[in-house]
Amino acid sequence: MSDHAKDTGSPAPGGLDRLLDDIRKLSEDLGAAASPAPSRPRGTAHDVPAPAAVPSSPAAHMHDMVARAFATPEHAAPEEPPRVEETPPPTAEKADVRAVAERLLVIMSRPDSEATAQERALAADLLCAMLEKLPCGFHRLLVDRLCMGSAAHPALAVRLAELVSDDLAERLIMEAALPDPVLLRLLRLKRPFIATAIARRADLSAVIAAAVAMTGDAAAIGALLRNRGARLGPDLFPSLLRVAEEHPPLRPLLASHADLPPKQAMALFWHLDAAGRRLLLKRICGGGRSLKELLDIATNGRPAAVPRERLHELEGAIGALALGDVEGAIGQLRTLSGLDEALLRRIATDGGGEPLIILMKVLGYPRALLPAAIARLASSPASPFTRRPDPPDLQALFDALANDTARLAVLYWDSETRSQKSEARR
Repeated sequence: MSDHAKDTGSPAPGGLDRLLDDIRKLSEDLGAAASPAPSRPRGTAHDVPAPAAVPSSPAAHMHDMVARAFATPEHAAPEEPPRVEETPPPTAEKADVRAVAERLLVIMSRPDSEATAQERALAADLLCAMLEKLPCGFHRLLVDRLCMGSAAHPALAVRLAELVSDDLAERLIMEAALPDPVLLRLLRLKRPFIATAIARRADLSAVIAAAVAMTGDAAAIGALLRNRGARLGPDLFPSLLRVAEEHPPLRPLLASHADLPPKQAMALFWHLDAAGRRLLLKRICGGGRSLKELLDIATNGRPAAVPRERLHELEGAIGALALGDVEGAIGQLRTLSGLDEALLRRIATDGGGEPLIILMKVLGYPRALLPAAIARLASSPASPFTRRPDPPDLQALFDALANDTARLAVLYWDSETRSQKSEARR
């Protein structure tokens, strides 16, 4: 045994291996005469025998005791302690990311005197690349800053609109200074509220208004029609009309729009209720100074009113309608007006009665005979007035309607009907 072990009772630092070697040699010398023990690899866990093993000699027993007393992970395989999942403490990484983002935001917001446009764009590009690592609070800060600026970075605005909550994205789209190409990119995002948010922007070009309308989104088109800052080009209204025909809540919005062309207004007329029809006629056909001249050009100067000597034929047609003889009435009205048969059928069978009142105005039906004719049509069981209009309302419409306005409505109706029939034959 080593001198250090004798003096201190413990192995010298780093001398455990030497101590075990000495004990092993002593064991081999003392037990050689009895029964030689098989050699084993040194310095491994196999040097420690199992507790149930019987020592082959006193020296072996001594070796086992010392080995167990001084066993360490270097020479024995202790039981593995239970693994504890360590949650890493908050590192400086997130704080560093936010600090970098704040610096970039400062650079991006600097005026021309402190940063070039290229430097600001580079800062915005770097911010865009790290958006997903930033907390929601910083997203809100970015949206605030973009809404206050004179020009939002395109890629940063689009990426923010993809990542942030609905309310933040809606505010960004409505308030930030975004050029038309960016708005078109935003429309392609798969978030349902984006088209409506774009439609609510205070200033909307005709290009973007058309793009919103092309989505067919009824909510977005409703917002577009309510937005007086949206510029709607004439070519857009046919599309708006088709959507309004399928979505009744859009009809009064379209009817009241200041830029609605007469052609679409007269097509929309058929889809409106009584109040909407009166409003449309009053607003869209105000009877300007040039209207009469335009009507004369369109009709080649032909008078629309029925000659006095043929008024009895007009009265007969109204009487036939009251009796339910729609085909007989259509035949007489066609002879008197020269209008297309399909249009006359639509006029004669309209449940509200307003188209018939308009035609009676055009054909010169006597005002003195009107109350009795309306009362007869409204009270007859065979009457086409299925909406049961109030006779005084129909009479008020007749009185308020300028003859030129009535002629314009019928002219558009007839032109549209003939155009549809021509297209159907192709």
